Amino acid sequence: MLLDDATRHDLLGAADRELSRYKQLDKNIKHYKERIQLITSRMTAAKGYNYAAIRVQDTSKKADAQMVQYIAMKHDCAARMGHCVAQMGEIRERITRRVTDDRARRVIERYYIDGQSIKVICEAENYSKRQVLRLKESGLIEYAKKMAPRGT
Repeated sequence: MLLDDATRHDLLGAADRELSRYKQLDKNIKHYKERIQLITSRMTAAKGYNYAAIRVQDTSKKADAQMVQYIAMKHDCAARMGHCVAQMGEIRERITRRVTDDRARRVIERYYIDGQSIKVICEAENYSKRQVLRLKESGLIEYAKKMAPRGT
């Protein structure tokens, strides 16, 4: 089935946007890790000893209000980070399920998941730049076709 240019462009754009979310989720995870480290260091500085292993259940009514706030912020960051990890796993699983051509799937995973450049992929897979770009495009189109709801 041949696609006209507008349809192909729309499919490529939709797949690229969805797969680019992976990179944003990875940035979010790094941000949450840094925030957890910052909160832990603030907790340590506030009391002078390590609060890294403390849990919310360990706080009692006579606990320091600032420490309770720090612990709540830390657990909130950890929960958000866990949500991002789950979403990243879903994206990776969708790529595996939707892109049936192994070569195209490897190119897409290296480009979107691993964040490698086209040049690095060419050297690693021993393909020309033109082959890599074709495989990327065909994989994105296949991904986008299966991304669309049935009956359209």
